[in-house]
Amino acid sequence: MASKEKAASPTIACLIIGDEILNGRVQDSNTQYLAQKCFQKGISLSRVVVVPDIEADIIEEVRLLSNRYTYVFTSGGIGPTHDDITYESIAKAFDLDLKHHEPTLSRMRTIGYTQWLKQKQKSGGPDSSKEDTSVEAYMNEPRKRMALLPANRDGMDDSGAPDGSRRTRVWFPSPLLWVPVVVANGNTFIFPGVPRLFQELLDLTFDTLFPSPSPSPTLSHTDPQAASASSRTPGFVRTEIKTQMAESDIADALRTIADQYAQYGIKVGSYPVFTEKPASPSEDGGHYKGIRMDYVIISVVGKDAEKVAEASELVREKINGVILPPDDSKK
Repeated sequence: MASKEKAASPTIACLIIGDEILNGRVQDSNTQYLAQKCFQKGISLSRVVVVPDIEADIIEEVRLLSNRYTYVFTSGGIGPTHDDITYESIAKAFDLDLKHHEPTLSRMRTIGYTQWLKQKQKSGGPDSSKEDTSVEAYMNEPRKRMALLPANRDGMDDSGAPDGSRRTRVWFPSPLLWVPVVVANGNTFIFPGVPRLFQELLDLTFDTLFPSPSPSPTLSHTDPQAASASSRTPGFVRTEIKTQMAESDIADALRTIADQYAQYGIKVGSYPVFTEKPASPSEDGGHYKGIRMDYVIISVVGKDAEKVAEASELVREKINGVILPPDDSKK
């Protein structure tokens, strides 16, 4: 598990599991959503790894990430089909048992069955009246496979929250979902790959792990030290500056500013924006469709809002740029 020293400044790694991601069949949106949540909370998303549905690969990567980072969030591979092997792979990675989890089966029989039945009734069909819609029919072996979870050798800890001391725990963040979040090895959170479920369960998990601090009632904005402290927000702050100058022409200035503000945890990055040029005749008689650089976006990121603003203004001056309103960098 990640060392205690990292707890004061948590780091997160993400393990995306699934052949469908690597072969291009499905576009991964869960990484972006996790990155946005981390940014809002001021937490470093330090690594993202994508692995296929291969047991040895999952075992190798989850062990490495769990040992190196404060928290690991996995996505995918916990469905009912033969290629959903995340639970069993992680159980093997941390020398855990794999057992049917009765509280999950119970929620499946109630919450899951009710949702399934409503969907059946909504979809209808010519032979729907002849279909077996009993609880027994719903609770088939593939579904029960989704309740076959990693377990401590001496049984599960169902304390109901992800912050206990047991190596492996099962937590139900949402009263509206039967799907659990399994926490293995104390810091590895196993999430479904379905974006809607991933996002809802991640939101609830983040609210528990990283609760937003309440504003201090004694903070005085007339006190310079207090005002400075208030500018250091729990989450990251980002300012973006747009310039028509080429990256090569502003690289030295950006390096100088980045070095100057590194002591405050400020990062400066640049991102050129290109568009296609109209097709034009080429020497061989064909047509060449090129690209051109329209502008460059410089991103200044940190937790100290005052220092971010200060560095951003310096960047603007040095590159003859324009500071963009929030979420306006694509215009």
